[in-house]
Amino acid sequence: MCKSKPIPYSKVESVHQVKRNVFCQNYGRCLDRAITKNWAGFSCERCRAYEHEKMGVKEWCQELDHCIALAYAAGAWIPER
Repeated sequence: MCKSKPIPYSKVESVHQVKRNVFCQNYGRCLDRAITKNWAGFSCERCRAYEHEKMGVKEWCQELDHCIALAYAAGAWIPER
């Protein structure tokens, strides 16, 4: 059972104020929890359930492709011409 404890954040002055462990195996579950509870954001600051994500090169490349697709779909990234 996951013992992660994300903390809700509603407003931050700086991105550097919020600590997130994006390379944690539990990160997806915490993100799902934040979405389900309709939090504006969350922090991993008080969580003691950190487990380093174990992925090979192929998986990292797939994750990169997904991030680029998301940024492109959101209009935050435009490919070089």
